[in-house]
Amino acid sequence: MKLLRAQLDNRTIPCILRDDMAYDVSSVVSDFSPETIPGVWDALGGLDLATLPRVDLDKAHITTPISQPRNIYCIGLNYSDHAKESGLPIPTQPILFNKSSGTFCGPFDPILYSP
Repeated sequence: MKLLRAQLDNRTIPCILRDDMAYDVSSVVSDFSPETIPGVWDALGGLDLATLPRVDLDKAHITTPISQPRNIYCIGLNYSDHAKESGLPIPTQPILFNKSSGTFCGPFDPILYSP
């Protein structure tokens, strides 16, 4: 099950994505957030997607996967090709780092940075 959030008509809609079709699950889950994520799988697990409204992703803007994350943890050089591109040895242990939740954006949003 893939989850996404889409903005359409000034409204953010939590969706299930299956076979390139997005289904509106806002009748079951208000949003995907740190507060709702623990119960999402139980709430959405038995849904019949055919009974849910579809969201036209051609008309919607795909936004951040969850709202207001508290922490963002990342793994650096997690592909051997990435390490080679960077001119660094392949790490023997994962390189973990965190990012500010203020840096969180959707897949097609501009990356904001201070000049």
